[in-house]
Amino acid sequence: MVVQIILDNLKDNTDEYLSGIEFLFSSKISVSSIFYAIINYLHTVSSTSKIIQMLDKVKNENRKDWLYYIYFDSLPKKNLNFQTYDLLTKYLKNETVKSIGDYSNRSLDFLYKFNTVNTHAFEECCKIISSKEEEFKRIYFHFSSLDEKQSESIVDSFDDIKLLIDIFINYIDNDQYDMSNYLLEKIYKKDQSILTSYVNKILIPKLKKFQFHNEDQLLLLLKNNNSIEILNKIWNIICQKNDNFLLINWSEELVNLVEKDDCVDNWIKSFIKKGNYDSREIHILLEGINIKNIKLFYKYLKEYIQTKPDIKEFDKIQLFPMSYSIPMNEKGIKKFYVANIESLKALSEWIVSLGLDYFEYKNKVDICIKGERDMLKEELGKLRANIY
Repeated sequence: MVVQIILDNLKDNTDEYLSGIEFLFSSKISVSSIFYAIINYLHTVSSTSKIIQMLDKVKNENRKDWLYYIYFDSLPKKNLNFQTYDLLTKYLKNETVKSIGDYSNRSLDFLYKFNTVNTHAFEECCKIISSKEEEFKRIYFHFSSLDEKQSESIVDSFDDIKLLIDIFINYIDNDQYDMSNYLLEKIYKKDQSILTSYVNKILIPKLKKFQFHNEDQLLLLLKNNNSIEILNKIWNIICQKNDNFLLINWSEELVNLVEKDDCVDNWIKSFIKKGNYDSREIHILLEGINIKNIKLFYKYLKEYIQTKPDIKEFDKIQLFPMSYSIPMNEKGIKKFYVANIESLKALSEWIVSLGLDYFEYKNKVDICIKGERDMLKEELGKLRANIY
């Protein structure tokens, strides 16, 4: 950009450069990258007090507020002290939605470094922000980036963990651009009550809207904790909603998680083998898996068969794909039904290997094979008769 080029050419003359900066501070230019570069440079050639004086000269209050935010965000470690931290808290206390104006690109990232001055700086600043109106909180409460070490440090620095849970649940994890994948897992280690809030306020609303995409965050929680216990609790909370559609959605989501980590596979097997859940829940779990991935469905169906369920309950399970699309031509119809028949034949042969005690289940599968063969014949007949 032209302005940046001009400033770069003026850097050799500090006085002219500072005059140019004062002009830009009061201008209408609003490209944040330019001002980050400017303030970063000022930290190398001017004292903290002089930079503050330059910012204070800005007449536009909204713009001054924005420039102060950039100042604190850019503040180098060598300038971190009780004086700058005190200035930060006063700034946050005085800030309002009105003073922020149109310059509302904020996050909590910059607060982390102040913990080197005061171990509770992050928490204290979050309390100040939490005391403000809802719109103000939504401007600040998110992260653009937060690694594992930072996440752990922030959680450890909070005495009031309920405050951090509230911030995480109501703001951070509802931010589609948030990048704090480690925070859920780190908070859980300190206070497991976050799981109930997470399921009720984050997971369930997103499942209802088919908008649950942050699988990596949940996998981190499962990998580093008792995954069976966590998944049991999630399932039970969702079950309490008495919404089969919601449970099916979650069962479909479990397929995505299974493909990324064995801990979910272990839970599904455990869930089926325990036999202490009612048949309705097993049917819903298998139905969701069937919709999402028919190969995984057969894998877990075998686990279910080995528990010797009541044959009347087994009869309720659809043994062929519940979600499919068939091209309306002879090749497409044959491909679909032949694939179903072959999968069912393989299942029937596997049941034979279990012994005579499982004959009833084999009989059910064989009936399905006949049904699929009849459907193939019927569909081809309709096609040839030009009924479609």
